[in-house]
Amino acid sequence: MHNKGMLLGELRFCAKYPFSQQARQLLRKLDVSSVADDLLAQSAKRVEASLRRADFAAKLNEIVSSQETFLLNETFSFPLSKMIISLSKDGFMLKQFARAEAERAKYFLKFEPDETIRELSSQFFKLSAEGSEHVVPLTDFLRLMPKDSKLATQSLSKGNVSVTRDALESMISEAVFQSITSTRVDENSVPKIFTFWANELKKFRKTAEPDLPLGDFDMHAAPPCMRRILSDLQSSEKVGHMPRFALATFCANTHIPIDTAIDFFRKQPNWNEQKTRYHLEHAYGLKSSRVKYSCPNCVKMESLGLCFRDETCKWPNPAMYYKRMMARKLAAKPAAK
Repeated sequence: MHNKGMLLGELRFCAKYPFSQQARQLLRKLDVSSVADDLLAQSAKRVEASLRRADFAAKLNEIVSSQETFLLNETFSFPLSKMIISLSKDGFMLKQFARAEAERAKYFLKFEPDETIRELSSQFFKLSAEGSEHVVPLTDFLRLMPKDSKLATQSLSKGNVSVTRDALESMISEAVFQSITSTRVDENSVPKIFTFWANELKKFRKTAEPDLPLGDFDMHAAPPCMRRILSDLQSSEKVGHMPRFALATFCANTHIPIDTAIDFFRKQPNWNEQKTRYHLEHAYGLKSSRVKYSCPNCVKMESLGLCFRDETCKWPNPAMYYKRMMARKLAAKPAAK
C-alpha cells in the first residue's frame, strides 16, 4: 500500500493523530470492502490494548522510529478499531477505547510546538488570538473542557474564554473522546469479517478484568464505571480525586470491608496506607460525624465523565447496581443440601 506524495514526517503526524484532517485525507484511500485480515487483527488489538493501561511513551517512540508501512497501518487501524468496537455494541468497551485514545493524544501533544496545538485546535473548535492570549467561545469551552475544570479561574470576555496551552490540549483530547463515542456503524454496511472481530473483542473483554486483591468483593457484579476506576488504579498513572471519591463511597455503600477497599489503592504512585485509611474511614462514616457518604448516582457520574454505561446498566446508582447483581447471583446459587 504505497502512498505517493506524502512525506514520512506527514505520515508520522497522521499516525500520531489519526483523527486529524490530514489523516482523514489519507483515510480516503481506505476501502473497507477489501481490508487485509492482518490489518483488522491489528485494529482489534488496538482496542484490546485500551482495556489495559497503555504505554504511550513506547508507542510514541515506535511511531517516530518506524517507516511507511507501519505508519500507514497505525493510521488505518484507528477508524477500523472504531468500526469494530461499534459493532460489538459494548458501551463500556467503546468508552474505554475512546478514553485511551483521548489520553494518548493528550500525551503526544505535550511534545508538539505551539503551532501544532493551534492547528489541531482549529480543526475541532474556533480559536482566535486576543493580544498575547488565545481565546475560544464559551460554548466550546463548556462542551470540551473536563467537568472538574473551574470556570471561575478563566478570563471571560464577550462570550470568549481565555485559555492556556494545557487547556487547549485538554479540549482536543475531549473532542477525540466525544467523536469516538458517537461512532455508529450498520453491520450491513461492512463485510462479515468486521462482525467476527467484534465478537472476538467481546470474548476478550471477559478475560481482561484487572488483577486485583478482591477480598470480599465480586468484580463481575460491579458496574462498568467502577471496573474502569479499579482498572485505572492498578496503573502507574495517578488517578484523580473524583474517581477515588466515587470508588470510596461505592465501597462504603456496598459493605465492602474497608481493608479490601484500602488494597484497591495500593498500586498508586502516591500510595500512603495511613492517609488512604483515614479518607476511607471518613467515607465509611467511621470518623467525625459518623455519617456515611452517599455514592454518586449515574447522572452525577456521567457529569463527571466517569460513566461507562453498557447494556447491563439498569439501575440509577452504581451501589444499587452492585447490590442487585449480587442478589441475583445469590438467588441463582443452588440451595445447600
